[in-house]
Amino acid sequence: MKILVLVLTLISGYSFAQTIRIADNNASKPAGAHVYATLQAAINDAVAGDIVYVQPSLTTYGAVIIDRPITLRGIGFNTGKDIAYTSIVGNITLTNNAPGTSNASGTTIEGIIFDNIYLGTLTGSFTYTLQNIVITNCQGNRVFRQGGYQNAQNITVKNSIIGIHFDLTNINQLLVYNNYLLGATSAYYGGCQWSSFFLGGGSITNVIISNNIIAQDASNGISGSVSGLVFANNDILGGTVISSRFIRNQGVGGCYNISGLYDATVSNNIFYGCAPSAAATTFERNAFFNNLSYGTAADALPPAGSGAGNSGSGNVVAQDPKFTNAPYNTAYTSSMDFTLQATSPAKNAGADGTDIGITGGAYPVTAGNIILRPTSMPVIITLNPTAITPQGQPVKTSIKAKGN
Repeated sequence: MKILVLVLTLISGYSFAQTIRIADNNASKPAGAHVYATLQAAINDAVAGDIVYVQPSLTTYGAVIIDRPITLRGIGFNTGKDIAYTSIVGNITLTNNAPGTSNASGTTIEGIIFDNIYLGTLTGSFTYTLQNIVITNCQGNRVFRQGGYQNAQNITVKNSIIGIHFDLTNINQLLVYNNYLLGATSAYYGGCQWSSFFLGGGSITNVIISNNIIAQDASNGISGSVSGLVFANNDILGGTVISSRFIRNQGVGGCYNISGLYDATVSNNIFYGCAPSAAATTFERNAFFNNLSYGTAADALPPAGSGAGNSGSGNVVAQDPKFTNAPYNTAYTSSMDFTLQATSPAKNAGADGTDIGITGGAYPVTAGNIILRPTSMPVIITLNPTAITPQGQPVKTSIKAKGN
């Protein structure tokens, strides 16, 4: 729609150094030097630092490959628009070009609905470290890295509905916050459920998983060489449970959160109908501070597990956190309210003096639930032009928009 393209053009004034390119697969797309019928064509023409806008559509743009640092920006998925057009993409592969002269380091992906994001896929024999990647305000199955031990560094995932799965890889500096983390169905494993997050099989260092709502559609795994892990201020939910290769005999109130943990700091989390660990899981040298457990199959903090050297203090065991509106063992919905009632034992009870759970800590959620926003662009909510306008006369219209 020409008015939407005009809005995008006006927004480009915020970025003076980049070229703005627009992928538009709608039948009514306008002509222009930087308007492309396919997203891959827009990416292929982009140079380092360019912005590629993905025009809202009812049709997916398909899978794309990014091998240079760009910003891929869509309209988001929680827009409140009266017409539910979104920016839908298939798998997004972040890789290097064949000569090895560039790679996707420095890329930002914002406001996109996607299938999977593949980190650090290798083209040819060129070795590189994929770094400085930001994924924000997106919705997708998972951010995924598996096999080859390709290096990645400084990866941020925030404000998204997503799963995290890093297997057989080396990652340093991973920051995951203010997300709804959910398990995604894996065709590879016969329709079983991936964990909300899985880290293992390689060298994974300096990890912060903070202020997320974590669904227990499947258990979460941490194994291999994982060091410098901070797991803080998350609300881990029981409720809907599906068996997977990471868990067996999961039942209401009996799911567990992590299938292996070493040398980690676990603080200010609420384990709500979901135990901190399985009884047979090896836990070693972990510090559990000021967490709360309620209604799980194993409320003990620190978890008993089968490991040794765990420590902890300030934990609140087997007490209802008294959320404002989040019924026990109920599958997550966006209408839930995870703010704490005045009489909650988690209120101001964190190790840092703030709340236990998502409303405290370093990245507090203040609205009661994860606020999943559209992109940083203004979004047109309604557009109501006059139904009939004589030729040559001004068009009277009412436009309602919101910014972020």
